[in-house]
Amino acid sequence: MSKVGRIASAVEYIRALQQLLDEHDAGYSADMNSMAGSPVSSYSSDEGSCDPLSPEEQELLDFTNWF
Repeated sequence: MSKVGRIASAVEYIRALQQLLDEHDAGYSADMNSMAGSPVSSYSSDEGSCDPLSPEEQELLDFTNWF
């Protein structure tokens, strides 16, 4: 892949990451607004669990194959 192609791939990757961050921030903000005024426990029984990655997120994490 040419230098320009690598840069274009990097820019695309960064934009996709920014979009994911924006979506996460929007969801986090909505969650915080819904919890306003409610006591928050520091204990969570499902701390070790997490949602599986979507195919798009998995592809973004595997960005080394882009080059």
